[in-house]
Amino acid sequence: MEQKILDWIQSKQNVLDKIIGIAAEDFRFNNQNKNFIYDCSETSKELWNLGQGKDLCYDRPTIGFIYSLWYHGKRVNTFLRYFFNLITQSLDEKYIEILDLGAGTGAVQWAVGITYAALKDLNIRTPEIHIINVDSSPFMLQYNEKYLWEYFVNEFPVCREIKIDYTVNSWTNTEANKATNIWLSASYLFDHSENSSEIAIEFEKLIEEHKPNKLLLLSAKPKKYHVDVVANSILQLGYSNHNQSTSSLLQIYSGNLTYISSKIRKLKKAISLKPLSQ
Repeated sequence: MEQKILDWIQSKQNVLDKIIGIAAEDFRFNNQNKNFIYDCSETSKELWNLGQGKDLCYDRPTIGFIYSLWYHGKRVNTFLRYFFNLITQSLDEKYIEILDLGAGTGAVQWAVGITYAALKDLNIRTPEIHIINVDSSPFMLQYNEKYLWEYFVNEFPVCREIKIDYTVNSWTNTEANKATNIWLSASYLFDHSENSSEIAIEFEKLIEEHKPNKLLLLSAKPKKYHVDVVANSILQLGYSNHNQSTSSLLQIYSGNLTYISSKIRKLKKAISLKPLSQ
């Protein structure tokens, strides 16, 4: 049965690729102001720095748009194996609440969503799911909600059953429901190189408050040290460390994102972007 679910998910790679591209087209159509190309250019430069292991500011209006073309597909691919495993191992649960800190454009949401859609289409009982997206960037969350997720649920209407909240907030000021089955994802939240020890202390307080059943901490390889500082600090709270790099985990999708790449080529004269692959 697991392989049947995976086959269903794998068959949707081109669909997800197209959704990202169509969302980008819609955003571009709705933003015709003269500063759009300039802002895209500046945002893409900053994202290039992120790819080199440097920090990124998320306060530009085009951050969600450009980020989605560079990273959203890859992030979904990274999270998908983790959440596929977690959800298929939790089919007897009645309710799952996922608190996604640093949610950005909603890669966790998509990973959960495509798994949920597969299970529903194959008539497999699925827990009720509630996702709380928390991010300090209103531009990232808006692109998530108004563009990416809107086109996602148009393609997979059953995912409208998933309850979604969007909260513009610092993760240190997060309020979550008093659910009994909280999964906490804080991947890429600790990519900043400053104050890693202080961040670890604050994160430990958050864990003690919400007591999540499961934690997911991932990051880009250049920032792995900062995540390890945080992960090591919470082992004393009774959590087990299943340390596994994203490179060693077999990802579900492979190959080129051809539809997204075609959108990038249209912007290439004005914005320095590169074609993507999974």
